[in-house]
Amino acid sequence: MPSKALKPCSYPGCPNLVEGGRCELHKNESEFKRDPAVQRLYDRKWQKRRKVQLSAHPWCEVCLSKGIYTPATDVHHVSPHRGDKELFISSPLMSLCHACHSEITSREVRGMPFESFKEGECRARVVNHGKLNPNTGNPGQEGANAS
Repeated sequence: MPSKALKPCSYPGCPNLVEGGRCELHKNESEFKRDPAVQRLYDRKWQKRRKVQLSAHPWCEVCLSKGIYTPATDVHHVSPHRGDKELFISSPLMSLCHACHSEITSREVRGMPFESFKEGECRARVVNHGKLNPNTGNPGQEGANAS
């Protein structure tokens, strides 16, 4: 009986062929490791603050500013805290979809300001086919009583 076709290792740039996942060279490597001092900031207090933020602002603020209703899944610190506990606790937050949050965070890591996040770059717009009104669930209607 033929075996499954081999696939490239899932580690970025690795050409080694494996049945699935990562090759022996990259098996134990994690793609992202957060500094333990910063990781400690994400405690129960943060989880509660995150939940309050998403309850108060359930739509991605970037997408919503463009008239697209995308559910927010991530909470972003408007001012990068870089591990500063006071800034982490007191800085303003922003609700974002995962695509917008990833793009904005990536730009911040590369030293680009939030303002460089141009219209049309959010990958969520590719998935979200048209404007869905949160009150009706129907595309193109402004409210439940729209004609």
